Amino acid sequence: LYATFAGVALGFVSPNVGLGSTQLKAIDALETMEGATMPMGVWDPLGLTDLGTEKTLAWFRAAEIKHSRVAMFAFVGWLVGEAGITFPGDIATGVPFSSLGKGLDAWANVPDAGKLQIL
Repeated sequence: LYATFAGVALGFVSPNVGLGSTQLKAIDALETMEGATMPMGVWDPLGLTDLGTEKTLAWFRAAEIKHSRVAMFAFVGWLVGEAGITFPGDIATGVPFSSLGKGLDAWANVPDAGKLQIL
């Protein structure tokens, strides 16, 4: 039984390959950054640690956090809309927010001029 689970666990261990000094510095910077997930270590399937310095990694990390927050906010917005909570007032003259509907139907009911402003 132990051998079965040990074999599966070895699938999550990265192979020990020779790395250049620049890549090692970038990986060290990533592992020592606040919030690095251990025991997983570095998970970099696209090889972004090869693209630059510690400053580049910090920029990538800030961009990832920013986009994650936008995605979470969008998800909460979707849930609020599905719950039937709407803004008071009109989205356009004579078109109240409450008349738009839910989900993708709401987008279809937004006036074309409003869609152009959003996009």
